[in-house]
Amino acid sequence: MGNIESSGKINANQLRGLSSRELNVSRSLGYEEYQQHLKEDSPNALVDYPLELLTSVSFYEKFDASFNCFTYIPAEFSIYVPHLSFVDLSHNRLSYLPDSFGYLFHLKTLLLNNNRLQGLPETFCLLARLQKADLSHNQLKCLPQNLGNMESLQSLNVSYNELEALPLSLGKSKSLKLILAIFNKCKCPPQQICNQGSESVLAYLRNQNPKEPEEKLIVRYNEFPRVRGDVLVLAPSNPHTARAQYVQTQTNTNATSRIKTPLRPPANAHYLPPDELVDKIVGCLYGAAIGDAIGLCTEFMMPDECRFHYDNDLLSWENMVKDRHRSKWQRGDWTDSFDQTMLIVENIIHWAGVVDELEFAKSLLTWCKHGFPELGDTVGRGVRGVLAKVVCDPQFLSDPHGAARSVANKCESPSNGAVMRVAALGIAHFHDLNEVATNAVRICKATHCDPRCIASCVAVCIIIALMLQGQHNLMCKSSLEEILVKAREQGQLYLVEPFHQKDFHHYFNCQTWEDVEFCEPRLTDYTFKPLGAGVVALRSMKDYKTTITELVMQGGHATCNATVAGAMLGCKVGYSELPRDWIAGLLPKQVTWLNAKINSLLDMMALP
Repeated sequence: MGNIESSGKINANQLRGLSSRELNVSRSLGYEEYQQHLKEDSPNALVDYPLELLTSVSFYEKFDASFNCFTYIPAEFSIYVPHLSFVDLSHNRLSYLPDSFGYLFHLKTLLLNNNRLQGLPETFCLLARLQKADLSHNQLKCLPQNLGNMESLQSLNVSYNELEALPLSLGKSKSLKLILAIFNKCKCPPQQICNQGSESVLAYLRNQNPKEPEEKLIVRYNEFPRVRGDVLVLAPSNPHTARAQYVQTQTNTNATSRIKTPLRPPANAHYLPPDELVDKIVGCLYGAAIGDAIGLCTEFMMPDECRFHYDNDLLSWENMVKDRHRSKWQRGDWTDSFDQTMLIVENIIHWAGVVDELEFAKSLLTWCKHGFPELGDTVGRGVRGVLAKVVCDPQFLSDPHGAARSVANKCESPSNGAVMRVAALGIAHFHDLNEVATNAVRICKATHCDPRCIASCVAVCIIIALMLQGQHNLMCKSSLEEILVKAREQGQLYLVEPFHQKDFHHYFNCQTWEDVEFCEPRLTDYTFKPLGAGVVALRSMKDYKTTITELVMQGGHATCNATVAGAMLGCKVGYSELPRDWIAGLLPKQVTWLNAKINSLLDMMALP
């Protein structure tokens, strides 16, 4: 968040070396610090503006002072920093804005959420260039009646206030595209309409819906840093030599013991060149990691909130909203969805390709308690719901399937905690669909024994395995449909109840994001949602970045949905075509760690 170590006071030495265009005195808070900031003032937070800023005119264009304890904005603020186009004073203690605030004529983005504002000055409407204003989580009782006359205002968030009405002038605005007003006390429009989202509010005010921005197609090519272990006799850098060596391995010519390559696919088990198979395997795992990490930007948001906080073409970790939920992870880090995927990868590597629910239960419980210490974790973030109940069951380590059944008998919960992690099981033994399905069932039932959870896990793994077999043209829609039909047939074998089967078929038939209904009340974590996300992603025939951006902007359980869809789509397009900027945005330590795990897996598969 911030690039300055904050303290109660700031001196001139701290300002030296800063960009002449940007001043950042925000504080970077972890989850516990965030919680503490909400409860009480911190001695490390700024309470006074540095005098150096208010004694002479500066040319700052961006000012970020979030997560401090400012109670006011000086009246002379707009005089000494008149060129500001971006101001972030969120998560402070502001109770009012001075009349002079309206004289920041260059201001385009204003973030004042999570303060104590009770009203806005009429001069607020003089901010002629203001495009985006976040006034949520305050104590506003009314808004200026001329708010709709602001000629550039496009996005307005006034949720979580005490508003009784929205200015009718907003209905005349030609620029306003998005307005959020949930959790107020509105009578005009009725709060029920406000809670339905932006389109309902705008329809009430002016009977016109906003237009969605055009999407951009971005294709990037990458090369995975393959580092071979001592599995093969040679380690040439020449790819042709590597390919020749792979052929030697497949034909048992000049190959080491199969003990070191237990996952080596049999000869003629697939139709892909070895380097393309590697590209798809790496793409599957990286696709899941990136999907999980970028999904955190919008997780648990409604679609209108996603559109308020992000633009489709600017979705990145750098722009990630800072709030209670997202403060649990660093920007560029993945969450529990991909953490648990890597638990499965580690189990496959450690146990020579054998998938065992007892070993998985042991590693899962260790992760819940400690996370991945080598990545700086102290606990497994995101442990909740069914998973939290199952791992706390006394018999979990000795009989995880029994523990899961015990929890399921107390409460039916076909949640997504299993389907989010199983993509790697479609890689190991991909040439044997029966083995793939058996492993998916075994690992799913370790925490989730609902038949719908099992069916979704099997379907996801079968889709990935079929893509790796290389018998289908993934650029052809009809060929992709053949894969989906086979996966559906395999998955539905585990469903007995007719309404379960009907629901399963519904999600396999989804053609658009709207068909999946990611924010469906009480069903955001339904196990079929990530499956539906992956199905729509494959059918979209668009590049990874465009598709995952569309998905993530739907909100809901975005990390889980994008992990599954990202794995499928990454397997389809390969690592070489994943968005380079998103790969570069992952935390370096995590990337190094992930590359080592993937290289070990590829070694076990005797791939070049």
